[in-house]
Amino acid sequence: MIKSDQRNLWLALGLCSFIILFDLTMARSPLYLDNTQLMNLGITLDYMLVIPALLYFFIFRKRSSSIAPILVTLILGYFAVRFVLPNEEQGILRHLEFVVIPLELLFIAYEGRMVYRIILHYRQNRTAHSHPMDVLRQSIQSTLPDLAITSFLLHDLSILYYTLFAWKSRPFDERGKTSFRYHTESNWFILILMISKILLIEGIAIHLLVMQWSHLAAWVLSIGNIYMILLFIADYRAMCLNPILLSERVLRIQYGIQLRAVLDMGQIESVSVINAVSLTKSELKTAFTPLIVEPNVKIELKQPQTITRLFGQRQSVQYIYLFVDEPQAFQRACEDNIACLMSH
Repeated sequence: MIKSDQRNLWLALGLCSFIILFDLTMARSPLYLDNTQLMNLGITLDYMLVIPALLYFFIFRKRSSSIAPILVTLILGYFAVRFVLPNEEQGILRHLEFVVIPLELLFIAYEGRMVYRIILHYRQNRTAHSHPMDVLRQSIQSTLPDLAITSFLLHDLSILYYTLFAWKSRPFDERGKTSFRYHTESNWFILILMISKILLIEGIAIHLLVMQWSHLAAWVLSIGNIYMILLFIADYRAMCLNPILLSERVLRIQYGIQLRAVLDMGQIESVSVINAVSLTKSELKTAFTPLIVEPNVKIELKQPQTITRLFGQRQSVQYIYLFVDEPQAFQRACEDNIACLMSH
């Protein structure tokens, strides 16, 4: 099923890319001047009908019942036509505006309804002892069932939350659970300062250099650098506020914004303290390792489990490598819980 979805995705993208390149070529060829009206109609139909239809039948129809992707595709198709057609030949677009403007209003209304439902669900389920990001995750998942969109949206919202709204928050804890820190003994904070300094200084120099060629490209690179700095800040703040939580039956790992996993203790094969790790490319496909910091704990699972990584990526892993401030204490606590669970 997964291979079939991937094949459909690549087929749709391939066909759409061919249509786009073909239309761009024809709009700048001598044939366009000889058949202007016919070419305008054909290009418009390609972007407003053919490409949305291909994306719907190959991708959207199986992945989502929402009309939002279709509306977005139609609106983007309209602006693509404005880009492809010469300025003097865009009279046909005046008629399309009577269709596109209602579509834009419909899309805004649809998104407003989604936002209202998320806010309503969040307010109804937020309690004094609940984690705000967990409640927000549940609210978004109840409204947007598409896992890819949900995970990516949650990732960016978590960056916004930890960089702007979480400075007065206290570390999250739950009754009956043992917490383990993983940021006080690592050098992650110093590394973040160094990386942020490099991104800031080199970003300014690169911005001034690229601006000589393109203002748009310069600002895109600068915005990318700012995004990376905010990501590192959010990651460290999330580390400070989200210790690893261990109960008799559940291990909750919120490793900054790099990893989120909720593991049943019965799924864990072993927990061991390690000094160093060197993984091959094939091993990295089924393992999680933290950014830059050298891990000192290895968690081996009985069967592959799905975790959420940076940028909302979902991955099936059988090994989780972590840095923990007190690795021996963490290992003993996990082994005691596993042994207690097996004895029952």
